[in-house]
Amino acid sequence: MPCRATSWPVPKTAVMRTGHGDFVMRAMGRGHFMATRVVLGIEDTDRIAIRDGLADGDQVAVNGQFLMDAAASIADSVQRMHAPAAPAR
Repeated sequence: MPCRATSWPVPKTAVMRTGHGDFVMRAMGRGHFMATRVVLGIEDTDRIAIRDGLADGDQVAVNGQFLMDAAASIADSVQRMHAPAAPAR
């Protein structure tokens, strides 16, 4: 297996660690982001190396969890707006 010498340092806040893997929110352009699975490398107090999952020129959100929380909040609000009204008591 070839050894890669390239890694991309990102702020630790950019990485979302889940039970399904490690992800960053990769910029897709025009304000859109996509969760992208990555392989982590070494880390220090502020930054962590991404060993695989990104390509040269990729940009990531520096606070991926914030984006996920905001998207979930918006989706929840939209769902509540379209839910049938509860009957009056």
